[in-house]
Formats: sequence, structure tokens, C-alpha cells
Amino acid sequence: MELVFEQYQAVESTLTSLGTVAKAIGQNGSINLIPSNFKNDSVRVKVILKKEDGSSLGVTCSQKVSDGLRDKSITMGHLLNFEVLYGESGIPFISLPGGGLVEFAVKDLKAVDYKVTAVDFADLIA
Repeated sequence: MELVFEQYQAVESTLTSLGTVAKAIGQNGSINLIPSNFKNDSVRVKVILKKEDGSSLGVTCSQKVSDGLRDKSITMGHLLNFEVLYGESGIPFISLPGGGLVEFAVKDLKAVDYKVTAVDFADLIA
């Protein structure tokens, strides 16, 4: 048997994009945080997206987005470009961008031998 190379195709997601946060609320919209929710690390961050006409909607952020907002590695400016996704759960959420593949050229790598360490079976007896 040999390897058969074909064109790689990413697995299709069951998530549907509802567009970016900026597109959803428009140029004159706003993003609101609920202080008690934001300070509570045991729950994901919920933001209130508000349009210029005053209509609003609460949308939960993914865990990674919530963590990033809380540790300040993600700002409100970043959030504007993040997508609102809708999946099988029926609940829209704000997601961190996927980022695609990370490619490493073989010519830029150096092969390194992996040394297997033996297991001391005496350590497995409790």
C-alpha cells in the first residue's frame, strides 16, 4: 500500500456565519458589557449588541473569546471583526477567527531523532 496524495479539502463546518459583529450592528451601533457577567469567570462573556435604532440582542462569546476579553488579549476593536456563528444548538455566539492551516516547509526544518524512554514497570504498581 502506498500513500495517495490528493488536494486537501477542509471538513465542512455545521456552523453558519451570520456575519461580523460590525456588520450586525452597523457603524452607529454599540457593544455593551454587563459588569457582573464580565467579572464572573465561571460563565462566558455575554455582550449586548445594539443597533442605531435602539434594538438590541444579547450574544454570548465563545470560551476563547471570553477568556481573551478578560485577560485583555482581545479588545472591543477585535470583537468588531469576529463572526457571529449559528450552529446546531440554535444559539448564536461570537467566535474567534479560525486562522486556517500553519505550513512548515521541509527545507526549513531539521530532522531530530526521538529518543524513547523506557517505562520502569515497578512505577506502575500502586
